[in-house]
Amino acid sequence: MIKQAIRALLLIGLPFVASASPPDINRTELEAFTDGFMAAAMENHHVPGAVISVVAGDTVLFEKGYGYSHLDTQAPVNADTTLFRVASITKLLTWVAVMQLHEAGELDLDSDINDYLGELQVPSSFDTPITLNHLMAHTPGFEDHVIRLFALNESSMEPAPDILAREMPLRVRPPGELPAYSNHGTALAGLIVERVSGLSWVEYVETAIFQPLGMEQVTVRQPVPDALKPQLATGYAWRNGSYRAGEFEYVPLASAGGMSSSAHAMGRFMRAILNGGELDGERILGKATVDRMRSDLFRADPRISAVLHGFYEFSSHGQFIFGHGGSTVRFQSIMLLLPDHDIGIFISTNSESGYALHSDYRKAWLDRYFPQEQVVKPHTFDQTPVENVVGTYANIRSSFSDFTELGRVLSPLSVTEGLGAEIQVTGFEYPRSYREIDTGLFEDRLSGGRLAFGFDETGRATHVLLGTVPTTAFERLPWYHSPRVLGAALGAVILIFVAVFVIFPVQSFTSHIYRGAQEVRYRRAAWLLALAAIVCLLLFLNVARVSNQLLFGLNDGARALLVGSYTIPLLTLVLASRIPAMWREDLLSAPSRVGYLLIFVAGVFLSLMLLDWHLYLGS
Repeated sequence: MIKQAIRALLLIGLPFVASASPPDINRTELEAFTDGFMAAAMENHHVPGAVISVVAGDTVLFEKGYGYSHLDTQAPVNADTTLFRVASITKLLTWVAVMQLHEAGELDLDSDINDYLGELQVPSSFDTPITLNHLMAHTPGFEDHVIRLFALNESSMEPAPDILAREMPLRVRPPGELPAYSNHGTALAGLIVERVSGLSWVEYVETAIFQPLGMEQVTVRQPVPDALKPQLATGYAWRNGSYRAGEFEYVPLASAGGMSSSAHAMGRFMRAILNGGELDGERILGKATVDRMRSDLFRADPRISAVLHGFYEFSSHGQFIFGHGGSTVRFQSIMLLLPDHDIGIFISTNSESGYALHSDYRKAWLDRYFPQEQVVKPHTFDQTPVENVVGTYANIRSSFSDFTELGRVLSPLSVTEGLGAEIQVTGFEYPRSYREIDTGLFEDRLSGGRLAFGFDETGRATHVLLGTVPTTAFERLPWYHSPRVLGAALGAVILIFVAVFVIFPVQSFTSHIYRGAQEVRYRRAAWLLALAAIVCLLLFLNVARVSNQLLFGLNDGARALLVGSYTIPLLTLVLASRIPAMWREDLLSAPSRVGYLLIFVAGVFLSLMLLDWHLYLGS
């Protein structure tokens, strides 16, 4: 059926931001502004330490540390020497390495990556092969793995080829279709760098990037070398009114997130990128290659941000901005580059809540130096029927082969009909109202954030893209995976098992009704099934409560859940074996037959649900 659209001749104010002239940034004024911001934001967001580097052209405009790198010793953060874990900003090193080898004619960005991987091969699940361009754009079509993404000790570290061989992500969609941020994809690129260069990824980065750029207070070695250990900041979490220190967070897939760096070292890297690949007479990339890295590689919708060649777009306030973010459990970092003004900003914090700080700083800084000018532009478009976008959407950056897939089902975006022609979206930190400003493009009135919907041939939305997060998409969930349906079904199952768990023992002591031997055996098995189901539910709630621990591997609760889940289908099979004999005893009333059948059906349903959630073979 051809998409039905309502023709709307509307004159609405589309946000149009006039480009500001290059800002005249005074170092003293910038420092005063940043000092004031940091004082308030660090207290509000519970950030013990932060660091910033602002470069302009080939010079350092402003670098400064705030707060403490170690609360126990009150060691202050130093922009020149304090090392922060910058996580996924490390990926930029991998993509620079790939582009260097491409410049040298050693890598073809459009060739099948299996041509470079040697004995480790990516399965040919689709006709289209995965290329380095797909990896760089986060569009290889991989599922995402989060279990064991980090490690807490050196003994848990394994060589990347071994990890990738054991945990090769499933190919769940054709490459180049939709973006889904992939650490394993970047790790494959890092492995290709090793295969082609003949060096380890660590050695390559040190000799081909760090040394030419004079980046000294930085390392990709884990643990950090002894000489740098005193400079490494401690990461913290705010719990119950106080800070809790964390251990060093190892990243086994180092090429995707293993770097520890000072702000000054990051400033030198930004200056090289802004200067076309050169710093202090040393060149790491040709200017044409740097220009290519800041150009579009994948844009899922022309009206939202793009993934570039290794970087991604943060454009705002009428300015083209690109860069990369990075997060561990207890460190949050951002790098932003404004090439039209030769400005680069790097911020890192040693707190899990640091994302809010650098996000707020970015907006405050842009508001100050590039104030927006709203211009009303007449615009005519085909309005989308609201019912075509209403539904539940789940993040495609997810595992589809282990039980962590539950995370995307339990934390979706829910789109409902709002007032007038607006839609209401829940699933962010607070409910938001969006109005349509172009066909399939909706804007939040308050924040200006945008959602772009994709549609099938019938006009029904199949997925939604976040305007400022180009590395992920949300796909429409089938009705049977919606939280409302799952919640109702699971609630009914739990109610049945709770009734069995409570009523059966009471009846055993209070009822004098004669029961046949088969009915007694059935009731015992049903009570054990109810007990197992309740225990599994409690284990699941405990795992969900401390889900961040899964980033470091399976904890005892998760292991118990995986083992305990097998008791559900086994006991359900026991019930199935008892039913014929119990029915033949002909001692059951009609209500008893219905009740016992419901218990069996609940066991079958829960068994199938656990299978769907990969709580058996998938984990």
